[in-house]
Amino acid sequence: MKTKKTNNFLISYILVSILFAIISYFYIDIQLNTVIENNITDNVKYIAEIITDIGNGKYYYTILILLILYFYLINKNKNLLRKVNFSLLLMLSTNIITYISKFVIGRSRPHMYLSQEKYEFIPFNFNNSYDYASMPSGHTQTSFTVAVILCTFFPKYKYLFIIIAISSSLSRVVLSAHWLSDIIIGAVFGITIPILIIKKYKDKF
Repeated sequence: MKTKKTNNFLISYILVSILFAIISYFYIDIQLNTVIENNITDNVKYIAEIITDIGNGKYYYTILILLILYFYLINKNKNLLRKVNFSLLLMLSTNIITYISKFVIGRSRPHMYLSQEKYEFIPFNFNNSYDYASMPSGHTQTSFTVAVILCTFFPKYKYLFIIIAISSSLSRVVLSAHWLSDIIIGAVFGITIPILIIKKYKDKF
């Protein structure tokens, strides 16, 4: 019964998110980005640049690798080592799927619209990976994947982890690094992929 409820929740969440992303693409993205660009202050931008680093995967990979070395060489706690290894698997799997999707989708970033008025999709565009790698947002995906992992280990603080992930995601829009619809889809990747992997390997986990 619990598995069925989880599946129904994920399907509903994905469908609602896709619908909202489509609405955002046609009616919100450009308008919101324009308002931000015309009104953002240096102080707000500075704070957003600090918050956005929460979604930088290199910090989490560094922590996970150090934990693996610690539990393998020093503490030798097999149970914790297994959990850290599984967390690394969740991060790698979700990141790889997300970044492949970026190039397959090929959406132009906000700065392309600001400088050249380009608001478009060029699928399978590998020539300029940064300019056409806006959807899904990688920082958003990483933030929510980490939140899912932490919620699994420390469910007592789940709302805190979710708020931090949302804050990191919104900072990408504030900095004009992504459109609103990009972070919506990034959250879908960051939430659904690790949850599906956890469900599949929950016995080993």
